[in-house]
Amino acid sequence: MNISYTNELHAKYSNRTLASAEAILPLVLSPMVPESVVDVGCGHGWWLSVCLKLGVKTVLGLDGSYIEPSQMRIPPDSFQAMDLNSPGIISQKFDLAISVEVAEHLHPSSTGGYLDLLASLSDQILFSAAIPGQAGDAHVNARWPAFWINELEKRGFVALDFIRPIIWHNEEVALCYRQNILFFVSKHKYDSDPQLRMLPRTNCLHLIDEGILESLLGFRASLHRCMALLGNMAWRRTPR
Repeated sequence: MNISYTNELHAKYSNRTLASAEAILPLVLSPMVPESVVDVGCGHGWWLSVCLKLGVKTVLGLDGSYIEPSQMRIPPDSFQAMDLNSPGIISQKFDLAISVEVAEHLHPSSTGGYLDLLASLSDQILFSAAIPGQAGDAHVNARWPAFWINELEKRGFVALDFIRPIIWHNEEVALCYRQNILFFVSKHKYDSDPQLRMLPRTNCLHLIDEGILESLLGFRASLHRCMALLGNMAWRRTPR
């Protein structure tokens, strides 16, 4: 993760992160609890700590070497330091991969390698990433959901959207997850599992919080006013 993301920021959001994980993971892990879960950009391990409570036997967290071991919520041997802007190779395969609100903190040039890593780790990915205009710290790679859907589709994954309708009005869950979280499944697993095929797939609609939308519209209006002002100034300075 971008080095500007710190232990202090992980601690700042810990309560909402835990509450969000406790609300979302039961929807994903039922009816059959997976044996193994990996979290790419795990921070202090809050999501994996909930996985362990729900009965997952093996967890692995991947994040930068800046993570302070004393702050971790998972066993020390369940964490592996990795620069997600230049990810290495993990030979192990997991039943589920998690990577939530991570991609926006990575350098845009590292997006391909990061997604290749996710696709290699599991046939099922719980994923969310900040959209343009979303408040937060060190957002250098914010994208619309369609970007991530298209990129993971190229890597053989189908996007399902069964979580957001359930949690949208749950204010215990942080807005970023209510707005952005999707579930990706490899196409071969989707085609072979009748239960997965019953779940709703994504469509062209975006869920955007009113505050974020107002912020984006306000920024666009301000930009238009600035461009008009610059245009008028240039016109006045043009020799007649």
